[in-house]
Amino acid sequence: MTRRTARQFTLLFASTHVPVSAAGAASPGTLGPVWLGRSVRDAGRREALRVFCIVDALSAAAVAEAVLRERAVARRLAVGIGCDLTRAALSLSALRRGRPPLAAPVAMASLVGAGLAAVLRRRADG
Repeated sequence: MTRRTARQFTLLFASTHVPVSAAGAASPGTLGPVWLGRSVRDAGRREALRVFCIVDALSAAAVAEAVLRERAVARRLAVGIGCDLTRAALSLSALRRGRPPLAAPVAMASLVGAGLAAVLRRRADG
């Protein structure tokens, strides 16, 4: 994979995170129960989910901005990897407490995303 291709994949990868995370931040009361279960109906947990989604969206936006401005992305992708692994852990924890419909798909997508980001992190900066 060339550096240019890796950066194009990095931009695509970041661009998928921003709208999904922003939607979660805008409506944690809707996303929370289907992803993490009924416990997210609690106001404090909804706010924690909102903050997590904001951090995820901002880290993805920072990655996209770095690609578009031809800046290094490795450190920014490392933050994204942390968000992906956190999302996977939250999802797996939710599966232990019940069967929210999105927990398993989100866990799987998050682990795949973390792996992809790790590969891109090594290749996108050349």
